This record gives sequence, structure tokens and C-alpha cells, in this order.
Amino acid sequence: MAFIHHSNASRFSIQAQTEAAVCMKNLSNWTPAVAEIRTWPEYTPQPLRTLPGLAQKLGVNQVFVKDESKRFGAYFGSFKAIGAPYAVYKILADESYTKTGVRPSPVELRTFKYRDITKSVTVCVASDGDQGRGLAYGAQLFGCRCAVYIHSHVSEGRADITKELGAVVIRVYGEYKASVSRAKEDARMNNWFFVSSTSWPDFDNDIPQHGFYTRLHDDRPSGIPQFIVVEPSEADCLLQSARHGNQNGFVAVPDTIAVDSMKTLASGCEGDISVVSGESSAASMCVLLRASTDSTVRNKLGLDANSQVLLFVLEGTTDSQIFESLVGTSPAAVFAAKGPFAV
Repeated sequence: MAFIHHSNASRFSIQAQTEAAVCMKNLSNWTPAVAEIRTWPEYTPQPLRTLPGLAQKLGVNQVFVKDESKRFGAYFGSFKAIGAPYAVYKILADESYTKTGVRPSPVELRTFKYRDITKSVTVCVASDGDQGRGLAYGAQLFGCRCAVYIHSHVSEGRADITKELGAVVIRVYGEYKASVSRAKEDARMNNWFFVSSTSWPDFDNDIPQHGFYTRLHDDRPSGIPQFIVVEPSEADCLLQSARHGNQNGFVAVPDTIAVDSMKTLASGCEGDISVVSGESSAASMCVLLRASTDSTVRNKLGLDANSQVLLFVLEGTTDSQIFESLVGTSPAAVFAAKGPFAV
């Protein structure tokens, strides 16, 4: 079981500061995105959980969990219900402006005032589940068509939920990359809008990420924390980027350990509030669990008895049957076991 850790020494260099300045400039895009998303019918700030029992067990001062498992209700349960719909809104606003010379308000789009224009627009994406659901929700909310491409390994449960939101779901036989290629090509041929969760060298659409920052706006720190990015070792794109000169700390972990982390969060250690976490979001807990028994990992991450750790659980369950088969209990049972929201 291999944990791959990388901390880039160049993160304090002049070049890093220059690159960070560009990122700081991009913060100006957060304000309109956050303001718009907060007007959506299902929007509520998501809770910050405190897990003192787990912190004591792991030998740190505090463990906090930003819990997105009920973002827009347990039906979505993912931060991706934020970025993709915001992209749909921006696309439809731009299309309406191009055809009428008037930029519609979000309320006007949600009440279908520009339906004659938006009904002819199609947005599409390749998705394992969350991004597709988010895009389908946005299309339903603002009044356009949606096509979601899934690969061979996406469960029927995840596909069915996306269909229930009104999207056309197209299964592409092969891996995720095959579904991305097919979605991009179909978008090009049909003049659709490809709202991607990935990027490439000439990629120029950063609208979805503006919406994602809403989750950070809920929990702005008073100091400057250390950021640790945790990825699956078979898809560690950020880690590979870091090795070529980017900033922060990165860890790649094998898929096989995600289940233990899901069980730990769901069980509510020593009376802690239970948390529903999907496979992807369990990654950060994987590292914390490993650091409690592996001094090398613990030292590399700079963890000690004074550490305050914030974990982002950005995805709840995307398929209830899969969750129950892995954890041994249903998401509904875990939600029912929760006490009041922690602060």
C-alpha cells in the first residue's frame, strides 16, 4: 500500500509569488458567483462538523469536516451541484444577450422568460456522476437541454438519478477518457456547450470553478493554513503538476483504502457526529488515518498534538446501493444517526 507525498520547495519562490498574484486577481470572480448561487431555491450554507472523538484517537488537537453530503439536499450531496449549474446560467445569459441585446437576470432565466432562446441550447459533459447531475440540475433550473456522457463503469443508479433530472444520458463503452472524447466531439459537431470538469492546453472556460468557491466562502480561515491535496494514485494529475514546479503539498493514495475512511466517518468515533462520505471524498481521511500510525507520513505532513485539521468531504453518496455495500449501512441510516449540526 503506497502513499506518495510531495512538498514543493519552490512554493516560496519569486515565481510562485508571481503565479499567486494571478490567482488573487481571479478572486474577483467569486463575488458575483457567490451572490447568484445564494439566491437559488435549494441553497443553504453547509455545516462545519467538529469531531473531537476522532481528533483524540488520531493524536491531533482538532478535526473539522466541511460536510457537503447534503449540498442541495441528499439527492445531490456534492459540491459539483454548485459549479456546473453556475456555468449553465452564464452560458444562457450570454446566449440571450447575443440574440436580444439584453442580459437577463438570474430570476428571469429561472422563470423561463427567455425560454424561446434557452430551449434550443444544449449543454453537455462527461461525468462519473456528480458533474453530470449538477449540469442536469442547472439545465432544469434555467431551461435548456442537457446531455451527459458516462463511461462503462458508472453505475446504473448514478445514471438513473441524472435521467430523473431530465438529461439525456449516453453511455460510452470504455474508460473515462473515452467519454470525454465522445462528449467533446459531439459538442463540436452539434454546436453544443461542453462544460468540462477537466481541462487541456487550450482550455479557456473557467466559469465552473467560480461557483465552486462558494463552499470556501462559508468557512474562511482567520489565519493561513497549510493545504494538503489528496488524490487517487491512479489519477494524480495535481501531484504530477506539482512535481513539475507548482505549489503546496500533495499526496496520492490507492483506491483500496477509501472504504476504511468511509466507515470511520459514518460510525461517529467516540460519540462524534456521523458523516456520509463518498469514495472520492474519503481520500483526505485516508491520509489522516495513515498519519496516526505512520510516523513518516505524520512528520512529512507536519502533524502533531497541536494540529487543527480541516477535511473537505465534498461528496456524499452518489449511489446508495454502492455506499451500503461498502460501508455496511445505508446513507439514510447514517443521516438519521446525526445530531444537531456542529459549529
